[in-house]
Amino acid sequence: MDSVFYIGTDQGVITARSHDQHSWTITEHGLKNWEIPEVAVSPENPNKVFAGTRGDGVWVSEDFGKSWKKPCYGKRGPGKVRSVTIDPHDSRRLYAGCEPIDVFSSEDEGKNWVRFDSIWNIPFIATIPYPLATVEPHVRDVTVDPTDPNILYAALQVGYIVKSTDHGKSWQLLNNNFDCDVHTIVIDPSNSQRLVIATGGHDFRKGRVPGRALYTSEDGGESWAPAAMNFPQEYSVPLTAD
Repeated sequence: MDSVFYIGTDQGVITARSHDQHSWTITEHGLKNWEIPEVAVSPENPNKVFAGTRGDGVWVSEDFGKSWKKPCYGKRGPGKVRSVTIDPHDSRRLYAGCEPIDVFSSEDEGKNWVRFDSIWNIPFIATIPYPLATVEPHVRDVTVDPTDPNILYAALQVGYIVKSTDHGKSWQLLNNNFDCDVHTIVIDPSNSQRLVIATGGHDFRKGRVPGRALYTSEDGGESWAPAAMNFPQEYSVPLTAD
């Protein structure tokens, strides 16, 4: 059986196949006009993949990347998408993290979207800076608690984490004992109170806490401790759990 990888690039989505996982063949290259920060593959249908474009919302392919369509064409929805998440509790439910900071939710695989306006009730959100004029603060990752679909986490760049316990109706800022932006959030499937985050520190932050590549929490994000203290790097992006 072939292994299939979907790769988001600065110029579209690449589909790569391998018979032996040693040599790979690029079989498709779609959405070439768009930067693709993230792709998400349906857990129930491996030929269905969602791609977040940095400018034209979420697109879907149902034929291993051969053709693409925008499910919400002509409707309101996310624009500059930085992250796409499939809810582990319901594969039809999607989340899109956006630039500037926004989180959208869809209950029908991207055909219709709802914006979680309440994230802007956190005063800090409106004050987040970004060191590049061509990039705005954005949501780098959205993660769903594996035991409770109402609990959501959103990683902010630049600016900590926000958490909702009521499916986006309200949000709280989590920034206790770390002082850096967050790129990826991973939740322990056997203990949803245990979180690991991939982070990055910058000189313009307040510098209250020395930056580390990884932080862990044992209480659902209420407090954090640096991990991987022997890492020479202080900036990490991808993170996954085996």
